[in-house]
This record gives sequence, structure tokens and C-alpha cells, in this order.
Amino acid sequence: RTGDILCSRRTERFACGAFCPYLCFRFMDRRKEAVILDNFTFSVPQNIIFGKGSISRLPELVKEMGCSHACIISGPHLKKMGIVGRCAEQIEAAGMKADAFTGTEGNPSVDTVDKATAAFKESGADCIIALGGGSPMDVAKAVGALARYGGSITDYEGGGKVPGDIIPLIAVPTTAGTGSEVTAFSVITDHSRNYKLYRRCWQKNCGI
Repeated sequence: RTGDILCSRRTERFACGAFCPYLCFRFMDRRKEAVILDNFTFSVPQNIIFGKGSISRLPELVKEMGCSHACIISGPHLKKMGIVGRCAEQIEAAGMKADAFTGTEGNPSVDTVDKATAAFKESGADCIIALGGGSPMDVAKAVGALARYGGSITDYEGGGKVPGDIIPLIAVPTTAGTGSEVTAFSVITDHSRNYKLYRRCWQKNCGI
């Protein structure tokens, strides 16, 4: 049914769940009531897997993509919290390999993308798991393009520069802000020009 939904700091009139698939607030009898949705899957065109404990499906999803060695791209805080290690342990417990690059920062730079790409290639991984907020995901998508097609990330500035699918990628957002797990765009800072560049890539991924 239709109701007043408060989502992303504004109120709109939509069918409940159509505006925000994760969590919405509906005003009923002038009282705010949190509405938590059931587990679901949808495609945008990425497959979105939502629900308590969904991260435990990481090994299954890696296998579904035809891969056996994941490179987790994340940041130092999630490494310190042990979340990166737990994801790696899940994958290894399923008989696959896992490596990690945890050097991403807020507003990631061209240099960080280069370092992450080198780490991915050195690991011998065949897929990427982007774990964290928008910055690790932007780096992961950039790495997916460079690892497959070479060059510098600045070569792909703008739209239509990436010729095809990037390295298979699974995005695991730990924040609810950027929506980078469902977009084909990556925003990277080029300090040599004091400029933020964006690039659009073809994705073959899944979001948890």
C-alpha cells in the first residue's frame, strides 16, 4: 500500500519498499514506525543479496562466478576490526584462496589504484571482493579494469573507455551512503592535476 516514506532525509510518497529497498520509515497515525523488509534478491543489473548473515554466502558466490582465488580490497579500519580476516577465513574454509589489499583511503588516489592493481596481479587472484564504503569499491572497480585491460586509470577517464567486462567483482558495503555497490562508476583523485576523475566500467558483479 502507499504511505508517506521518510528516506534519505526527505519524505516522498511511494509504495513502501520501492523507494529504499533496505530500510524505510512510514508515518502511520503520525507516529514513526520502522519497517524492516524481509530478505530479498533483485538485479540492477547487479545481483543484490540482502539479509542477516548474507556475507556467509561469499564462498558460494565466488564459486558461482567460476573463480577460486579472491583478492579482498578494503581499508585499514576493517582490517583492524578483523572483518577482512573473517571474510578471508570463510573463503579459505571453502577450499579457495584469499589475499587482501587494505591500503585504501577516503577519496582514493591514482597512486592507491596503482598499488592495489599491483597487489592484485601479484596475488594471482581471479576475482575481487570490495569490502567497505565507497572508497574501497571505487578502487576495486578501477583495479578490475586495469588488471584486465592495462594502462593507467587516467586512460579511462569519462564514459565508454572500458571496452568490456572487468574482473569479476563482489561488493560488500559496510556503510549506507554511496551506493557504489550498484553503480558502474568509480571516482578517483588525481593529485597531479588536483582533480577528481570518474570512469564508467562494465561490471560483472554482485552486491551483499
